[in-house]
This record gives sequence, C-alpha cells and structure tokens, in this order.
Amino acid sequence: MSSGLSLAFMVIGLLAVVFALVVVWRRAPGTPKAQLTADRSQLDSATSEAEHIRARAQTEASGILERARQEAEQAAQGRREVEEEIRAVKDEVRELRGDLERRETRLADREQRLDEELKRIEDRTQALSQRRQDLDRRAAAFELFRR
Repeated sequence: MSSGLSLAFMVIGLLAVVFALVVVWRRAPGTPKAQLTADRSQLDSATSEAEHIRARAQTEASGILERARQEAEQAAQGRREVEEEIRAVKDEVRELRGDLERRETRLADREQRLDEELKRIEDRTQALSQRRQDLDRRAAAFELFRR
C-alpha cells in the first residue's frame, strides 16, 4: 500500500516538474530553434514517462485494492466460520451441561434410595438381633425348665 502511495507522489512530482518546464519555456523569449526542439523533445519524453508512470501507478493501485478486497472477504469468511464454530461449541456445552445435571440428579436419587435401603436393612438387622436375643433367652429358660 505504501509503494502505491509513493508511486502516486512520484507521478504528481513528475507532472509538477513537467508543468514547471512548460512554464519556463514559455517565459524564456528568444531561445534558439534547436534549443526549443531539444526542449520539446525532452518535454515529450518527460510527458511520455509521466503517462507511463501514471498508468503503472493506476495498475498497481487497482491490484492493491483488489488484493485488499480479497483479503477482507477472506477475513470476513474466516470470522463467520469461527463464529459458527463458537455457536456450535456453545450449543454442545449447553447440551453436555444439561446431560450432566440430569445424571447428577439421577445419582442423587439413587444415593437417597440406597441410603433408605441401608437404613431399612440396618433396622431389620437390629430387629432380627433383638429377636435372636429374645429367642436365646427363651431357649435358655426352656433348658432350665427342662432340667
């Protein structure tokens, strides 16, 4: 981009020099015909070179603009793809979070059921132990009675 800008300044400078030469030649009275022809040849050469430089500058500027447009389109496309991927990842995270919460809920329910079952088994074990002690006392009493 800076080379295109530099080229544009060169073209403007060259045109200014050509214009100054024209003004100087018109103000210089009594110059010999040969000098005028040589000056005219130099002026034509400078004008031709200036036109060539301007054409080259315009070509380079249009190329630079086209590259910039293409790069901007690529950047925009890349940004759209990244945003789409971010949305997909966020949706997946939301879905996974929901799955995790449901699993945590199921685990908590299962843990509660197991705790209740364990308490029921412990109560039953204690009742059976109590019943066994009662039966052992009866058996001991019966043995004493039998003797």
